Amino acid sequence: NLSIFTVDTPYVFSSKSEALDVLKLHKEARLREFSIESDALKFAQTGYEVVAPPRHGDAKSSIVVEKAAFRGPTKQELIEFRKVIESGDCERVKNMIWDNPRYLVSAGDTPTTLKEGYRYNAMHICAISKKPRIAELILKTVSDTKFVDLLTGKKNDEKMCKELCVNLLDYYLNIPEKGRSETPLHFATKNGAAEMVEVLTSFPECKMTRNSEGLYPKDIICSRVSNPPPELAKKIEALLEERFYVPVLRSTDNVIPPKVGQPFSSSNPPVRRLNIGVG
Repeated sequence: NLSIFTVDTPYVFSSKSEALDVLKLHKEARLREFSIESDALKFAQTGYEVVAPPRHGDAKSSIVVEKAAFRGPTKQELIEFRKVIESGDCERVKNMIWDNPRYLVSAGDTPTTLKEGYRYNAMHICAISKKPRIAELILKTVSDTKFVDLLTGKKNDEKMCKELCVNLLDYYLNIPEKGRSETPLHFATKNGAAEMVEVLTSFPECKMTRNSEGLYPKDIICSRVSNPPPELAKKIEALLEERFYVPVLRSTDNVIPPKVGQPFSSSNPPVRRLNIGVG
């Protein structure tokens, strides 16, 4: 017999081959085997395994795909999250993303889409609504291995967490939307959001890319602003010039005093070591 649970509940099978077929469609899923079908059903409903002694002579087993640590937010919840960002409520954004990291990271480990069609993620929303404090919070959060560890539930896998942090930061800084293939930096620049531009360009990983019309962010400064003051355009122009960064190197256990590293530019970044944190 085959039982299928829909939407947010996992599948329960009595046939291992059928379970493995479904497993191929869910890269992060895992199988768990039960000797008693009722235990598999309980696990499917609650996400917790009920440990019980096996029944003598009961050869039947079920396979269940484990639940993800966090469910994906509903469409209505994502709309609410987008509105919270637009309102500038930094504390509430922080609470929401730590309560459920899936507000920021999709099941495919890419930024969660908050507006369909053009596929805006949280950083596009921050740039459009001019919310630099929330943008900085999100960028620091996806760079935090503790956040990724919470998201994945893979305890003590520091290497994996660091790699995913690097990917998420790159995605949030540089993924273009589907309209004009513009990054958050394009949005911030053309809307005259100087503080937002400053936050984005403070990360060496932020790239200067062309949109679908072949234009860089520097080519569209304040293009969506009516009668922008000259000093605003000049400030944004200066922020878009190549910047240099001075790293502060710290040991992971803080036993060795911090050391100031050599300056570098985004076009010539330093090689980081896994046992050194860059602050």
